[in-house]
Amino acid sequence: MHERECPYRPVACPNGCEAHLLENNLQSHLKICSNALVRCDLECGVSIKRHEHAKHQANHCPNFVTECCVDDCRTKVLRWRLQDHMNKHVSELHHSANENAANLRRAMTSVAQRFGKVNHSTNEMRLQHDLSDIALNEFWERRSTIQGFSTPMSPFVATVYLLSTWYLDIVSYQTGFLIVAMIVIFELKMRDTWKTLVAASTAKSIPMQIQSFREHVEKGERYTSALFIADGYQCQLEVVAVVAAKGKGTDRRLVVRLNVFSADIDDWLVWPPKFSASLSVLGANGAKSRFPLVMASGPNNWQPTPKSVPRGSFRTTLGTAQTLMKKGLVVKDTLLGVCHIASHT
Repeated sequence: MHERECPYRPVACPNGCEAHLLENNLQSHLKICSNALVRCDLECGVSIKRHEHAKHQANHCPNFVTECCVDDCRTKVLRWRLQDHMNKHVSELHHSANENAANLRRAMTSVAQRFGKVNHSTNEMRLQHDLSDIALNEFWERRSTIQGFSTPMSPFVATVYLLSTWYLDIVSYQTGFLIVAMIVIFELKMRDTWKTLVAASTAKSIPMQIQSFREHVEKGERYTSALFIADGYQCQLEVVAVVAAKGKGTDRRLVVRLNVFSADIDDWLVWPPKFSASLSVLGANGAKSRFPLVMASGPNNWQPTPKSVPRGSFRTTLGTAQTLMKKGLVVKDTLLGVCHIASHT
């Protein structure tokens, strides 16, 4: 009887913790026993051994506060809400990435469009430079011709005039009169020649620029320039791709017409006009081909219409598109040239 009630008798822990206990300290041991079942203090409703309590909270307890590990979020949330928070955060990252990608695509498209505009403007400036270069070369050629002709003319006329004066003192007045008359006739002819040369030096120039040349020829399209005024007439350059015999595509030959108009149906200007016309085509590496324009029609076969009153035309054939490309006269799929109109009135 005493042994069962003795406070110093050895007893075993009911939780199986293998601790060596006495009857008088069993109750105090149970309060700290590692194998004792305790409820999670985060109120998740789970009962667990005391020594596994910290591990439970660190790894499994849904009410434990943890940090989001996505990117640099570091937001503190309950474990049972962590997955929803991460899904929301990842969705926001994807949405932001898609917006950035869309903005990048728009920026790239804008840059490509601007680059295309700059490239187009550069090509336009290059073509305009080529046109100006053609016109400048033509001007210097005509100027050299005029200078070469006019330089010896004045001394020659002065010498002939002095000789005629000397003859007046020696021979009869009749002979002197004939010599003076010859000098006057010669000088008048020289003035006409001079006017012709001056007119040539101030010729009107109509630029011609046919871009996308291959497609233009394939479709048989018609090129028409702006209207220019020359010697009282309105002039317009026209290029037509005509189908050659048994020819297709680039075998079409190009016919150039300089159409001459009048501003008024009742204004019957004199035909043919007193000017000449030619077309200079700029090729690769500074090459240039010149095509004279020959009068093709006049007022006799002209039918007036309310919208336009063409008086006639000058015409030339450049040859087939294939030939022009082989000769290097089509540069970067562009046919470039200048039509010169020189007045002789």
